[in-house]
Amino acid sequence: MFACNPEYEQLRELGRQIMQADPSKSAAVQNKLSKVNESWDGVQALLGDKLQHYSGVANAWQQYNDLKQGVVKTLDDVAPLANADITFSSQPEVKKALDQHKVSLATYTYYIKLLLHIEIIYRPAVFANM
Repeated sequence: MFACNPEYEQLRELGRQIMQADPSKSAAVQNKLSKVNESWDGVQALLGDKLQHYSGVANAWQQYNDLKQGVVKTLDDVAPLANADITFSSQPEVKKALDQHKVSLATYTYYIKLLLHIEIIYRPAVFANM
């Protein structure tokens, strides 16, 4: 998964050379190399787990940031409607204004629900593995 460490490779090669040079030490060297190999595999697995975790955190952060930008845009779009002096001369104008507010509110509610969903799902996982 990850690039091999040069010192690790040197150790393995030195072990192979010792086993070839002195066959009587072969079993002991092989045993030590096996233990080193197990430890190295454990380190590699830990690195893989951490990489996967932090990649998930980065993806969650990007989703959160994208959704937050959507909320900000929605609020910017709604602000003029909320701050405008409202006067209507007919019932269709009232209906049109209400429909605009319903769409804005629905969009805002959608983004807020998504943000809360992401926070509920990812927040415990983010802090659990740190």
